[in-house]
Amino acid sequence: MNTVAKIYWKVFLRSGLIYGLVLAIWEYLDEGEVDFLKLGFMTVFFGVLMSWITVTAQKRGMRAQGRNFTEEDIKTSQHALVVKRKSKGREKTA
Repeated sequence: MNTVAKIYWKVFLRSGLIYGLVLAIWEYLDEGEVDFLKLGFMTVFFGVLMSWITVTAQKRGMRAQGRNFTEEDIKTSQHALVVKRKSKGREKTA
C-alpha cells in the first residue's frame, strides 16, 4: 500500500470512528436507542469526507511549497525537550 493510501486510511479511521462514537453516545442519551444502520452510514460518510478534505488540502500545500507528500508530513511529533529543575524552596527536610 502506498504512502498516500495509508494516510487516507489513518485519517478515515481516526475521524470516522471518533465521530461515530460521539454520535452513538449522543443518540443513546437523547433517544434511548441507537439506529446502527444510520450510525454506520453517517460514520463512513463523515470519515470519507474528512479523509478526502484533509489529505487533499495537505497535498496542495506541499505541492505549493515544491515538496513531495510523505507519511512524515501528517505525523505530529515533539522535538524540543523540556528541562525540569528542582525548586530550592521545596526541599524535603528529615
